[in-house]
Amino acid sequence: MAANDEPDTDTHTTDELAARRRRREQAAAELASEIAEDNPDPITRREAIEQGLEDEGLSEEGGKLGQHND
Repeated sequence: MAANDEPDTDTHTTDELAARRRRREQAAAELASEIAEDNPDPITRREAIEQGLEDEGLSEEGGKLGQHND
């Protein structure tokens, strides 16, 4: 609590946004994992994951997954 015994709304908002971001990143990771199981070829797997994440509005979060083909 702040000095005046009121909740710190900035901290609460920041915590809520961070929690929402973690949930979306987890959802993206789970979706990518499910798609990867059905696509053994690395190239088609990557393309399928990208499309699946885009379809679900999770493209930005998917960028953090780090699946790259060398």
